[in-house]
Amino acid sequence: MTIDLEADYPDLMKPLVYGPVTAYFTLELPDFRQVANINVIAFSGADVFLVRSPNGWDIIGGTLESDETPWQALHREALEEAGLALREPVAFGAWRCHSTDAQPYRPHLPHPDFYRLVALAMAEQVSEPAEAGVEEVRRVSVEAAAALYESSSRPEFADLIRLASRIRGFVY
Repeated sequence: MTIDLEADYPDLMKPLVYGPVTAYFTLELPDFRQVANINVIAFSGADVFLVRSPNGWDIIGGTLESDETPWQALHREALEEAGLALREPVAFGAWRCHSTDAQPYRPHLPHPDFYRLVALAMAEQVSEPAEAGVEEVRRVSVEAAAALYESSSRPEFADLIRLASRIRGFVY
């Protein structure tokens, strides 16, 4: 499989700036000891699950707890944020991040350089979300998800969903 990230997913390849953190997407998987955060693109059939919070549509994910592996965090966050049980998660990329803050976000996290690991997985909704900030969980087509992200000024997530869908075709 040949993927030209720059040509096929230009918004995903732009640097992202979140407060003191600048992030760059890569298909190269990091040393898992350098992972501070995770995201999972959760599929059910040809559809994906999205979560909406007061800040808008987001991709399922979060920060690793102390002594938690990225795989444990993927499962925990999917269950907490969307009530999803994941099957067969596969890491396919990461954002390489650098923070200009003097201290890490949490004491146990790598700093100032760290990664946000991105995985895809098959998923089944088994409960309601447990996280209070989640207003809605929606199962939609890949293109409907991309359109939601593009309309909410998150084109990098639209590209990420499309890339995950493409890679999924080679994994499952």
